[in-house]
Amino acid sequence: MSFIKRHVEFAALAIALVGAGGGAAWMFAPTPDEVAVRAALDHYLQGHATGDGAHMRLAFNPAARLYWSSADTLATRTADEYIARMPGKPAADEGARKRHIELVDVTGNAAVGKIVLDYPGRHRFELTYLRAVPEPDDEPALCGSAETIGT
Repeated sequence: MSFIKRHVEFAALAIALVGAGGGAAWMFAPTPDEVAVRAALDHYLQGHATGDGAHMRLAFNPAARLYWSSADTLATRTADEYIARMPGKPAADEGARKRHIELVDVTGNAAVGKIVLDYPGRHRFELTYLRAVPEPDDEPALCGSAETIGT
């Protein structure tokens, strides 16, 4: 069987099984934990979009520490220090900025979320946030980050 014929048959089978036009969405419904982690990440994105620290307070655990590297040096600050730097208004070039959640992975009481910040005239920032929920009834909140700067 030729490669093209096999590819067409597999594509037809996939469409038949999951439906065309996004019919697979039901197969991958997020768990309540994934929804909660996405909510925290969304608050983080809204904090950047609006410049409002209130969104960041909803995103971060009060005991959170943020970590990143700068000039080959590990740097850190508390969530409160990070939030205090929020300008209180959107950036002048807000309309040109792009942000999105690239990944959410929850396993037990731990979770990882990856956010991409793509700002014009700057590098693309990929941030990975960690969540640990010691007790099932605790609210999920971001508790740390590792920042990778790419282009």
